[in-house]
Amino acid sequence: SDRDKTERPRSPVQCGHAPGNTHGAVLNTGVLWFKSSVDSIALARRWALETLNLHSPHSDDQGAFNNLLADGMYPVKAASPSGRVIGPVRGFGPEGLRLAPLPIDRFCGGHTVWVQQAGEPRRCVSIHATFTEYGDGGKRFRLLESGLWALLPDAYYTEGRFLTFVPPDPGADPMPCQAGEGVHAPGKLTAPCGGEDPAHGLPPKPAGKEIMWQEGLKRSVRLRANVALMARQVHALRDAMGIARVLNRTLILPQFDCLCDRSEYPDIMPSCLYQGAPRRMQIPFKCSTSFVIDTHKLQLMATEPTRFGMQPHKFGGKFTAPLPVRAHRFLADPRTDAAITRSVLDVVVGAGAATAPCSTSSTEQCPALPRQASNVQVLQRLQGAAAREARVLRLSDAVGAFGGWEDRPDESLLFNTMMEYYLYRGNWCCTSRFIDNNADNGRVYIQQPPPLKRPRGG
Repeated sequence: SDRDKTERPRSPVQCGHAPGNTHGAVLNTGVLWFKSSVDSIALARRWALETLNLHSPHSDDQGAFNNLLADGMYPVKAASPSGRVIGPVRGFGPEGLRLAPLPIDRFCGGHTVWVQQAGEPRRCVSIHATFTEYGDGGKRFRLLESGLWALLPDAYYTEGRFLTFVPPDPGADPMPCQAGEGVHAPGKLTAPCGGEDPAHGLPPKPAGKEIMWQEGLKRSVRLRANVALMARQVHALRDAMGIARVLNRTLILPQFDCLCDRSEYPDIMPSCLYQGAPRRMQIPFKCSTSFVIDTHKLQLMATEPTRFGMQPHKFGGKFTAPLPVRAHRFLADPRTDAAITRSVLDVVVGAGAATAPCSTSSTEQCPALPRQASNVQVLQRLQGAAAREARVLRLSDAVGAFGGWEDRPDESLLFNTMMEYYLYRGNWCCTSRFIDNNADNGRVYIQQPPPLKRPRGG
């Protein structure tokens, strides 16, 4: 729809800036270019003054910008043969203001990069980290996932020993669009498709209607499958973190797959796609770690866990060391030392592990771990010369790989408590935001993994 400038009264949500549109534009002010003219200078002056007089706690510079343009913009008129330039917008100067919303495949937003493009910048000239949860920490981690965060010391890419794992398989799209559905036709709105359970027995859901999370699960096959996938992903993360703690290695997160998008707009149900996304976007899709866990908390756990929940006075003075992590881009980042990227040793987990051939060598056996391996077994199995020397150990599967501690009660206590604070409270969002003024009515919280074995006192 960003490329389609066919004249029409309506466009997809938030995109009401095509010729003929009578409402619906939400212009993002993250990237703006001004050409000097009487009208653009008048707009800039009035915009600056409006930002000094915001009346609502929900007002901001972007809202002020859109409010200024709303009255004189509609109905939208084409000011270029392509329809990309629109105007004149009345009310600023003698010539009439002209606007050209920037193409989203070049001036990219967060959904384009981290949902539609698997975290890859591709043709983007700039990236505005929109559609990102968990505040500044969430934005920072997404930029790390794309190899776009520059403020890191050289040692980040050259020092350390690491552990990673193959993420859980998401399976196929459980309810894809049918043939002919979700195909864009110039000048027309494309209806959502896919995801809906044909046997739910409920009346059609009106556009914009908020529903309880229980109804969302009933309506959407994709949501049910995604919540089950999230549970396996968190289980794998917990077990890989436990093994990383025992081995004193830094965990490199894999790139996860998702079966359901995230959005605070209830029209994400039942298709599981944000309403501005391509209707036939590939499902499953490569997604950000923020689709699985709170990446603000993840970074606190990796740097300063004693800032939240893990203060030493709660544990008789016992200090919780950080559990360092790297984003999935780390092994593909050109800044990462080749001594790390070329030293990956596979560890086979589960049945058949003792006799499995090693993909990194045609003559040697891979190190092997039984499922539910204890801390003692992890140390016994992964402390041989090959495993000690490898800069990266890669688990073939992490779901159920770690069973807990036989000894070291302090390490067990602090790790399990840290998981409660930092990992186990993830959720999918949202079927609603305001039902009974309780955001939790629209969130689906994931099932926690089975508890780990603890020694006495742990």
